[in-house]
Amino acid sequence: MVEVVGRDTDPSARRLVERVLRDAGARTVRTVTAGERVPAAALTVYVGGPSENAATAKVLSRLGPAVPLLPVPRSASWSASPRNLHQSIAKPLRIA
Repeated sequence: MVEVVGRDTDPSARRLVERVLRDAGARTVRTVTAGERVPAAALTVYVGGPSENAATAKVLSRLGPAVPLLPVPRSASWSASPRNLHQSIAKPLRIA
């Protein structure tokens, strides 16, 4: 499993993604910084939106998302606690 992070990717988002992936069964999580060669992997996760991670912007432009991404203000509050969010993501995700 590979996670691609940007220079400005939020460290708490990285920790959450890594914890969710490990809880889902990932044995190794290799971190690659945007701009480095991304190795072949069964799963590659781009952490951080296009403004935080240049690699995310490139991948999204290749995919041609049907819905434009809107920036989420840093002051935005989420209705779910980090623990509930973690559980809601980890349960349906199982990595072989």
